[in-house]
Amino acid sequence: MSIYEKMPTDILDQFYTMIRNEIQSGNLSKMMYYEIALILEAGAKRGLQYVSPSDLYEVIDKRVLDRLKVSCK
Repeated sequence: MSIYEKMPTDILDQFYTMIRNEIQSGNLSKMMYYEIALILEAGAKRGLQYVSPSDLYEVIDKRVLDRLKVSCK
């Protein structure tokens, strides 16, 4: 269980927004995509649908995403 699964939904939303904005602006490394994947997984377990970065599969190994059960939407 990741730390994101333990967070209240409003905090999870804030983390998602902050990390996504920082990636898009180039302020954070591509490694933050792994954090986004963990947030996507935690959100999916709650029935939330976050938009994943369009190049998520280019940055993260597909096997990792399959294990996390993360899909691009």
